[in-house]
Amino acid sequence: MRLRNIDLFKGLLIALVILGHILQGKVNDSIWKTIIYSFHMPLFIAISGFLFNINRFIKVKYLGLLKKYQFRLILPWTLAVIIYFLLSVFKNENFNILELLKCFTTPVYHLWFIPGLLSWMILTLCLKRFKISNTSLLIIASIISIISFFLVYYPETYQGLGVISTFIASILYTFRPYFYFFFVLGLVYKNLDLNKPKTIDYVLPVVFFILVIIIFYAPSKLLKIINSLLFNTFLINLILKVASNNLLGSFKKIEWIGLNSLGIYLWHFIPILICKHYIGTENLVYFYAATILSVFGFIIIYKHLLKIHFLKKYFFGM
Repeated sequence: MRLRNIDLFKGLLIALVILGHILQGKVNDSIWKTIIYSFHMPLFIAISGFLFNINRFIKVKYLGLLKKYQFRLILPWTLAVIIYFLLSVFKNENFNILELLKCFTTPVYHLWFIPGLLSWMILTLCLKRFKISNTSLLIIASIISIISFFLVYYPETYQGLGVISTFIASILYTFRPYFYFFFVLGLVYKNLDLNKPKTIDYVLPVVFFILVIIIFYAPSKLLKIINSLLFNTFLINLILKVASNNLLGSFKKIEWIGLNSLGIYLWHFIPILICKHYIGTENLVYFYAATILSVFGFIIIYKHLLKIHFLKKYFFGM
């Protein structure tokens, strides 16, 4: 049975991803971006883990996994990397093949997600082949995420180490290992018998969400790390219980976005870049109005482009 609420949440989260990219300013300077960024990627990643069928790949070689996703993820991502690079060349009028190659190791904008997702899948398969329990897998994932969070918020701990510093910074940027715990948490929840959420399941995410707002106005790096892990753990628990029991009604348009999340995720940044280039961000009212309209236009066009088999297969991963 297809869980339509999973598609619903994926659709809502993609909408938040787009909104987060439209809003201007740094995350730490905007309460609205802080709220969105506090949960939208951890929750989307947990759903990705929930949907990952590890049993299909447990005995397959790692190249088999990459082959399975060559059209679903890798090729559309590769084309996106090239096209976003060409857009930057159009803006700067400076083509450099080394810069193009660099885009594959340090993806621009939002394109880190695909190499990150593939790295979490491969790491999980590697660990599960040692026949460790899900509990042990969660412990290992939490250690990886905590250490990675610490390195992100306290970069002085590894800076000044030459090549090692560059390597650590590259891993943190491209593969985002601090999100790995959420991927594993979603994977583990898939194998649980998820009952309908109880009152405490609703209360805990609200409590830690309030802490997100408090920490924004009274910043603390350590509290931010701890709260991020706890808030998203409780929120993932709630959302996956709701989705597993299909407790929400049908919202077909949002579910359609969830079903087509990859293509929309990869290409939604193009209208935002176009608006930035031609309209600019000096007048945010004009910029926001134009960008929101252009994104809606993009989704309408995207819906029609899905009818073209070549684009659907190679550019949209379907």
